[in-house]
Amino acid sequence: MTTHKTPEQILEPIYRKEDLIKIEEELKKDDLFIEYRGRGGSLFKKLNPLPRQGLVEAPPNYQVTRNFIEFEGERALDFAIKQGKEQWFTPLLVSTRPFRGPTLSSDEVITHMTREIESWESNPMCKTLFETLQKTLPDNIDKIIAFGSGSIGNLDLISPHRIADVQSCREHALLLTVARALNERNGITNQKDGVAIYLQDPSYTSVCKSALKTYGFQIVDGFGARGFTMVDENTLVVGHHPNYPLREIIADLARPAAMCWSPPTEPRFENAPPRRKVYATDVDSVRISKMLQEYKVIPIPGFRSKIPIPNHDDFQIEWMEEPCYDNVWYVRSL
Repeated sequence: MTTHKTPEQILEPIYRKEDLIKIEEELKKDDLFIEYRGRGGSLFKKLNPLPRQGLVEAPPNYQVTRNFIEFEGERALDFAIKQGKEQWFTPLLVSTRPFRGPTLSSDEVITHMTREIESWESNPMCKTLFETLQKTLPDNIDKIIAFGSGSIGNLDLISPHRIADVQSCREHALLLTVARALNERNGITNQKDGVAIYLQDPSYTSVCKSALKTYGFQIVDGFGARGFTMVDENTLVVGHHPNYPLREIIADLARPAAMCWSPPTEPRFENAPPRRKVYATDVDSVRISKMLQEYKVIPIPGFRSKIPIPNHDDFQIEWMEEPCYDNVWYVRSL
């Protein structure tokens, strides 16, 4: 039984583009079984947890359980190797979870979203980010792909926890700022002719999609894997607090022009309680570290982003003024 990974096993990609495409196709079939390919190349089938359901949406103010794709990273592979089951390991699994329906109309969402965009764009941090990115982002970026920016169609406008909803709106507003910086640098004044902004978040409702399209966003439909297949060397990748190994996925699939995502997690992760370690998702790996050797950090003056990431037990509500408040910006240097 193998208990330790070889150097080849450590650097060998876990995620492959063809597997991401395949699992989306399998779910689209909506059959009773889903076919997987194990790490050894063997094909096997598992029951579809929710066949004949597809991407059904919950009615307003309700929720529905449906399929979504889970991503198993390097730690799960380590466990499979120790159990002598590496050949059956698959980093993509179909699971289920509840999805909320909309609580607002499209018009209400647009009103709220517009207010948050105006608030963000009047903040000095927005001007600083705009000017810094105009000077530092690579010239070859032709698209932005953002993962998990959050639903904006089922907001609770009177909830004491509404601050999280504000953050989702502001993360989308930040994407518009980045696209505007790139477009104006290229002499493009019409967003439709400039850098495309793609969004992937399985939690988007039809109301979210309708509202976001009015701002020029393009929605990547599916069960949560399709957007990763679109990432290439001309992409800016954005993700904030993902509940899956975002950085591992990208490190295996492409070398984007730039990224805005979590800083190295090792200092915080190593000192975390055992229970938190079990549930941590986007943690460091050898493949991530190797990838980041090809990138340099863009410092954004005046922002609160830190390396290492702040301890969330000491969370400060003021951070919510800053979209993606603890992310780090990277540009490719090699």
